[in-house]
Amino acid sequence: MIGNDVWIIFYETLMFRETGNTRANLVLFSYADTFFLNWKVRVDTINNVWLFIPFGTGLYVIFKKKKVWIAALLLSVAIELIQYFTGLGIAELDDLFGNTLGGVIGVGVGVAVFYVFNAIDS
Repeated sequence: MIGNDVWIIFYETLMFRETGNTRANLVLFSYADTFFLNWKVRVDTINNVWLFIPFGTGLYVIFKKKKVWIAALLLSVAIELIQYFTGLGIAELDDLFGNTLGGVIGVGVGVAVFYVFNAIDS
């Protein structure tokens, strides 16, 4: 399950990216002023979050530790470094934040599911 999540994440974040001269955008929330005005910015931001939710949930289900969100952070760092060094897309701090947030939300979903199932079993 986690292997599939990682494959999908790499596929969605690295495939079909155009190479360009801009390698990095290290300004956090750099798109905040255009989030509600630009459809593509909204879609990209939401995609960064939802793409990592199953990853965080799956890791929590396997390891039962809330700190597994760090794996989402590390995977996101790896993706952004690949983007930076290969020129596939742009390494962005906003992406790192959104991906990690998705991992944290995923862990929260995992915790909630286990809490509900434990309450039902009791």
